[in-house]
Amino acid sequence: MLLEKVVWAGVKEPSFGHASHALQQLAGVSISAQRVARAVERVGQERVAERDANVKQFQQLPIPQWHEAPPNVAVPDVAVVNMDGGRIQYRDRIRPEPSEPVEEGGRKGRFWREVKVGLLYTADGEPFQEDPCPRIPEVFVDGERLARLVQEIKGSPTSDASGSCGEKSPEVSGDSQAPQPSKVSDCPEDEGDASPNASAVADPPLTGERWSPEPVLRSVVATRRCSEEFGWMLAAAAWQRGFMAATRRAFVADGLQQNWAIHRKHFASFVPIVDFVHAICYVYHAAMAGWPAAEAWQQYVQWAQWLWSGRVDLVLGAMRSRIEQLKALPDSGNVQQALAELAEAFRYLENNRSRMKYDEYRRLGLPITTAHIESLIKQIHRRMKGTEKFWSKRAEPLLTLTADYLSETGVMPKYWQRRHQSSTGMRHYSRAA
Repeated sequence: MLLEKVVWAGVKEPSFGHASHALQQLAGVSISAQRVARAVERVGQERVAERDANVKQFQQLPIPQWHEAPPNVAVPDVAVVNMDGGRIQYRDRIRPEPSEPVEEGGRKGRFWREVKVGLLYTADGEPFQEDPCPRIPEVFVDGERLARLVQEIKGSPTSDASGSCGEKSPEVSGDSQAPQPSKVSDCPEDEGDASPNASAVADPPLTGERWSPEPVLRSVVATRRCSEEFGWMLAAAAWQRGFMAATRRAFVADGLQQNWAIHRKHFASFVPIVDFVHAICYVYHAAMAGWPAAEAWQQYVQWAQWLWSGRVDLVLGAMRSRIEQLKALPDSGNVQQALAELAEAFRYLENNRSRMKYDEYRRLGLPITTAHIESLIKQIHRRMKGTEKFWSKRAEPLLTLTADYLSETGVMPKYWQRRHQSSTGMRHYSRAA
């Protein structure tokens, strides 16, 4: 069917213009970019309506049924829910909503708006009697790779070039050489993935086998709507796949407050896990702030191992001691910056300490990173994000279709089948105004 090809090209290509050109080259069909855009918008609106109807149907169920699997749906052993956000430029609003602070720095910054993305996947993995990977993987104690990872997630630490706050520790000779990789791990990273980006840091495996569950089948939810509506969309999608009755359930996200508000409301029975990569970046910033690099790196390695082992209280205690040491130094801009870094990291770990039992999560065979959704958001951004791309009414339909085509549960084939079966063969024309 031609419409299927047109919609597929409009969603998969980076723009409607590219889709028009691809259809001409690959299918020999001449369709303008405007017609492709209208077709995508029409089909996308139909999918939005179906999604909203599914959410309403889920909301109307008796509450006890929310925690059961639908009839004729196989209950998975391991069910994982991730949520995160992306950014697109949205033209319709000049002033931000209260929940969406506008970026400063000129006119263009006023148009960046949040996109909410949910990833639901079943996984294949077994629990262990003991922690299968007690030593932190090398990827997290490799100075060069870690610095690039932290730069992407949080930016550079706020110390000066020497890594100190203008006064060297009395226990250090003053050597401020760059930190060297520290090989302390018995669990090396997956050699098939050498990217330093956060999305590339998947759960590191044991030597010869993976300890984290392997993703099997994913489905995706994406929207421009508010967190309240997104939470219901995510819950309805999880229920439809039988996630609420799974044997092992995990909800993995970063420390953003709205993530855990959705967890409390819709996924309270899921094990809450804060993404380890985000947590380790805060620990790195705190360890490197205001201290000579050589000593700071050794301190980081110790803190990272404690965090990996789920011993967050030890990290918090060490941070308290570091704060007191910095307060004893002569006041300066660098000292204040280092204290701010430490205070930010301390708050993050303190607020999320109950979700950082990483040794326990590994023993249960659950994932501890959001690597898969980070990669997924980059695929969504390929279609939706760009300095030259501004969206308005077409954003929600295209986001919905992009998520549908990224899903592996046959969403679009089932939709086209329903559409063909309900087609009357008659064209519908809009009434003139």
